[in-house]
Amino acid sequence: MFLVMSYLIINLNFLKVSEVDSFINSLYHEDYQNAKKWADYLKKKYPNEGLGWLLEGIMWDLYMIDFSYRGKEKEFFENMRIAEKKFKKSLKNSKNNLDKANYYFLLGAVYFYKANRYYRKKSYLKAFFTAKKGLSYLIKGNEMNPYLYDTYIGTGLYKYAVGKMREKLSWLPFISRPKQLQGIKEIEIAANKGKMVNVLAKGLLVWVYLYEKRKKDALKVARELEKKFPNSRNILWTVVFAEKANGHYRKTKKLFLRIYNSAQIYQKNYPYALALIEYWLSKMSYLLNQKDEAYKWYNLAEKHFKEVKNYDIIDGDPVKFKMNLKKLRKMLKRKWGV
Repeated sequence: MFLVMSYLIINLNFLKVSEVDSFINSLYHEDYQNAKKWADYLKKKYPNEGLGWLLEGIMWDLYMIDFSYRGKEKEFFENMRIAEKKFKKSLKNSKNNLDKANYYFLLGAVYFYKANRYYRKKSYLKAFFTAKKGLSYLIKGNEMNPYLYDTYIGTGLYKYAVGKMREKLSWLPFISRPKQLQGIKEIEIAANKGKMVNVLAKGLLVWVYLYEKRKKDALKVARELEKKFPNSRNILWTVVFAEKANGHYRKTKKLFLRIYNSAQIYQKNYPYALALIEYWLSKMSYLLNQKDEAYKWYNLAEKHFKEVKNYDIIDGDPVKFKMNLKKLRKMLKRKWGV
């Protein structure tokens, strides 16, 4: 949810649009140093508000995902702790429902970010209850301001996730699909009408559409995002899977090469991040029947993965990745016998 704050300032009177936009622009260009400066600036200018701390927490969360590196969790949780404390104080002192609705939304954002971090740490039960708490804040915000469409991204995601779990039990007569469909509808509302999270909601929609086998819909939204943020590794990681799902393997490989070229500059000291991209470059070369390319990228992925000494600092699933590497090696051998 790293775009959650992009236009929050429309209803909160303690910020200017340019300040948060500058942070978001830096974040999307993976200029974390400049994003940190903007977060620090907001902390200093608005010390009684939690926004600067929330933004820094969002920045560290995206950084860890981007670099596949869990080394900034302490900074993430500390910033979220302070943001939560300040938002609760601001909520208590708010005089009107519009401001209260916004602070409920902000608190919901804090809890959803923390839930996502717990989930990535495989603390699934903690993630569930944290997300449930965040959902309660978003619902309160929506009740106080029904035009705060941005809250639908959280409620929609929750309903969709619950619906997906129920889908696995659909053979039971009392299990139905309405919540899942309602969740998709609410995410679409956030994407089309939200003023704060519309870009984030569109990114989420790509993945939802892919899960629902709505490949063309996913591709349409993904290409809108690529057009707006053509050099963002984080955006491109979403776009590649929409292109791949639609069978556009050559374009998918070109997009992975764009991600890789950027990673070679900014992530050269993060072997797991490089190995992930090299794995997919090998797999796309395999699908394109490019033998030499497939083996070249596979060997690089294997080399970089062997450089990972401590799995505990990896923001991802290195054990599963190791298994996938072995599977890929067998695929290459079966196809070319080498």
